[in-house]
Amino acid sequence: SFRGDAHALLARPAARLRSNMFLKRKRYAGVMDSSVAAPTPGGRLPKNNVSYEDTVGMLTTLGVVAALLLSMQVGTIYSYVLEDFQTGDMRVALVDNKGFRSFVLSYLEGLGSDFESTVDVGNGRTFDIFEHLRKAPDGTMQERYPQSDFVRDADITYFLIKEDFPVDRATAYLINDNDYLTRSRLFLSITGGTGSTLLIGALIVATGVYIALCLSSCYEESIKGNHKPMEAFNAVAMPLVYVSYGATILSLPCFFPGIIYGHQMVAPDSKVAGEWFVMMVGGFSIIGFLAFVVTPLAWYQSERVAQASQSAPALQQPLDSSKSADDGGALSA
Repeated sequence: SFRGDAHALLARPAARLRSNMFLKRKRYAGVMDSSVAAPTPGGRLPKNNVSYEDTVGMLTTLGVVAALLLSMQVGTIYSYVLEDFQTGDMRVALVDNKGFRSFVLSYLEGLGSDFESTVDVGNGRTFDIFEHLRKAPDGTMQERYPQSDFVRDADITYFLIKEDFPVDRATAYLINDNDYLTRSRLFLSITGGTGSTLLIGALIVATGVYIALCLSSCYEESIKGNHKPMEAFNAVAMPLVYVSYGATILSLPCFFPGIIYGHQMVAPDSKVAGEWFVMMVGGFSIIGFLAFVVTPLAWYQSERVAQASQSAPALQQPLDSSKSADDGGALSA
């Protein structure tokens, strides 16, 4: 039954899974070398039975994917200049930082008659900047609820006061406020720090393990049919490679804050960043769900076929032997 087969497969040790992820016939000098280590009693293959070509393929894929993602993250980080970070931090602080809103209100009130606090914004609405700044933040987050009236009014306030309230003064306030985590710090620490570190580590692992594999005698010995060196190499190196693949996957969520914050900095309306966030998270969630469903199913099917292939020779061997004996008798006759 499916349940029994799944239990039997999942109950195997991790070494068995690692050893049978990829099984291929090895080609050398145009000759197919189909020699694979024979199964041990009980149908289990030796540990770390991954061919030389499989190992090279995994290392190459890891290095290429890590390098591509790293270039995207580094490009995202350095595509913004100081003024962009200052603008983004000020816009977000006008939404969720009560102290900063009071600081801006005090500064603008000090300008007296030189500052126009009531502005006609069209559609029959007169916007009072001071009235909005006197409101306490209602816990609304700009990223998650950009369609709220409070976020909309904060956006309007920013564009109406940016000529009168210097952004450098806002930056100085936010730097001095140790209890407030600006979006620029969050962006640089997650996307620039955590995400890039994971990818650089994966890239170093791929490069180092590949060099070690090339310097070893695994390839030459595999050609001779001796797979012990390759098994010994994979016993040490492959767990680190698997961890690096996991780090590469974990770096993807670290990339999302950079994209969202970038839209907050350059989009005139927070709704644009919010809509992009919904589309991006929704799209990646669907793709990720399908990937994590299809991948185990593909592995399960391949394992079932592998089990059937391992048991088939044992059943056919008596028939082959009797057939060979009959053929030999016919030839003798």
